[in-house]
Amino acid sequence: MNDMKAGSSARKASWEVTKALGQVGIRKEARVTKMSNERLRQITTTLYLHQSICSGGMVSLRGEGLRLFVKRLKKNAGYYDESCPAHSALGFMERIIRAWYEPKSNRWQL
Repeated sequence: MNDMKAGSSARKASWEVTKALGQVGIRKEARVTKMSNERLRQITTTLYLHQSICSGGMVSLRGEGLRLFVKRLKKNAGYYDESCPAHSALGFMERIIRAWYEPKSNRWQL
């Protein structure tokens, strides 16, 4: 969680990832800010590529683990001050995990 601040990325996020974030309702300002963070850009790109190229079964299996991860994030969210960049980053990660790894048939509960 070190260096979780905007502007730390030496590279721009790919157009495909940025477009996919927009398609799940992430506003342009948030996309620019979050993707300017090197760690968030890497995590987001990895999650995007995985859900794009892997089979439905693999995405579903990974989704189970990611849902447990989100549950743990929510349990420990109070640890971070709401103004802390890590708190915002965790909320962003939850949103993309829900959008890209949620079972298609129904909404999962946390």
